[in-house]
Amino acid sequence: MDITSLHYFRELTKDFNMTKTAGRLYISPQTLSNHIQRLEKYYGTPLFTRKPALALTLAGEFVLSFAQTMEHENAKLRDILSDISQSERGLIRFGTSVSRGKYLMSSIVPRFYARYPKVKVEFHDGDTPRLEALVHDGDLDFAVTLDGASTIELKRRKVFDDQVYLCVPDALLVEKYGEEAGDIKKRSEAGAKMQDFLRLPFSIMYNRLGELMSDFFMQEGCAPDVCFTGTRTYQPLELASAGIAACYGTHMCMLENMDAIGSGVNIFPLVDKQGRYVYQSLSFVWNKGWKLSSHAKYFMELLTAETGELKKSSLTRII
Repeated sequence: MDITSLHYFRELTKDFNMTKTAGRLYISPQTLSNHIQRLEKYYGTPLFTRKPALALTLAGEFVLSFAQTMEHENAKLRDILSDISQSERGLIRFGTSVSRGKYLMSSIVPRFYARYPKVKVEFHDGDTPRLEALVHDGDLDFAVTLDGASTIELKRRKVFDDQVYLCVPDALLVEKYGEEAGDIKKRSEAGAKMQDFLRLPFSIMYNRLGELMSDFFMQEGCAPDVCFTGTRTYQPLELASAGIAACYGTHMCMLENMDAIGSGVNIFPLVDKQGRYVYQSLSFVWNKGWKLSSHAKYFMELLTAETGELKKSSLTRII
């Protein structure tokens, strides 16, 4: 029994398909099969049932749990030894959403490599449930995810409150509100309330931000006239730029998509009835059982500093 065989065994449990897993690992199906047979011989029991489909036996489930722990401990040991030797070599596996990743990676990675040129950065994009599952399983060192239900196995530290903005096409505002449009813009510069924009059609998103905004609309006692739904930030922004519908977006995601926002779109910070700004909170998450390496901690420091700079800027724009 060796670490490589355990690693291949664990990878096979992700697909339960010899050919697919072997392809991901860049080995032949026969080589993968040999490693599994070697483990079964070592433990003296079948780890998989082969028919009607590949599946773990009860013994296999226990070996999977052991394999996960073994890989976690092995990674921790490598990081500890790397820190001791000060070789500054290693690997960081980090994840966040596509739009946040595009913004953060372009500014942070060059600075990180200036200090740790021999450390490889492995980036994964995905939504919060997927990323937190990868952190939990040890496939990511840490991630930046949306705040949500706490998980016992994960540590969480808030890193940034991402402000929500309202994007309103100026021509559409004038069309729906006429002479009132000027007054609405003036009082919305410091904070826009949804009640002033309910005559407008809206495009909204079916994602975690969409869930946050759905709760916000309910608390505010308003029901926007929805003309479009999507899952990507750029879609509503393009509709706003075309003068078709108003929309919302967070500071970080809008910064990455500013090229998609036309010059005829007003951008107001969104507030509730009490005049409080609306935010979507982001946090670092990592596995409680892991020791973060020095270079992983430095990467997190860079992320914290970058988001700190965002707090100093405003996207507010009045046409």
